[in-house]
Amino acid sequence: MHFYRCLPIFPVVFLLSVMCRMICAQDAQRIPEAGEILRLVRYSQSTENQVFNGEIRPRKIGLKSTPMRMELFPGGVRFVFFEGNSRRNKVDQVLELKLLNGRYELTEPTRSGTDKIAPERYSERIRGSDIIYEDIAMRFLYWPEPKHLKVEKAKGRAAWKIRCTNPDGKGPYSVVDVWVSQETGVMVRMNGFDAKGRLIKSYEVESAQRHKGSWILKMMNVRSYPVTAEGRVGSTFLKLELPD
Repeated sequence: MHFYRCLPIFPVVFLLSVMCRMICAQDAQRIPEAGEILRLVRYSQSTENQVFNGEIRPRKIGLKSTPMRMELFPGGVRFVFFEGNSRRNKVDQVLELKLLNGRYELTEPTRSGTDKIAPERYSERIRGSDIIYEDIAMRFLYWPEPKHLKVEKAKGRAAWKIRCTNPDGKGPYSVVDVWVSQETGVMVRMNGFDAKGRLIKSYEVESAQRHKGSWILKMMNVRSYPVTAEGRVGSTFLKLELPD
């Protein structure tokens, strides 16, 4: 069975609700608390069942894309992958992220039941891509005492820069910086640092698309950074398609 990685989920799938837009408009004349800003990001989840096809596409020439399916349901998102990396084949693996009372739960449903993904597995790559389990869980959105650093441009527009510090040391990221668009309330950029302060991961929204009055991710670029002089920067694209 292969490991697979998807975002984002993003984000967790980067759906923007009408309520989120209203709150952002109200906050235009003041600086919201960091925790309040992250609550806007966490609010961006589906309230109905929807299905999107997508793919994980390594930027390196010669590596094949991995098709996947993202299924939104009230309170969570499901990522589905297939045998032989073809949607015509049967399901190979499923990851499920549920948001329960402000908390997340990342699980892997199997034939024998449902297994919770342990923090020790959060650094595992998904099907050889630059995306890892931690990127799906996005635990940093729930870490306590986030700090609002400043307002700066991200993707050409003003964004709140929020710093999240890992409270328990579990997982690959010790500190995560998040940029949240002032205009939309959507997370548009992330930088993850290890315990030694080294940048090891970033992801950035390249484009978005309208769907049923909301914004949803279209393309995201995920980069992994080496911690040794011999290593090279890796890059993987996550792409989602609107349903027919």
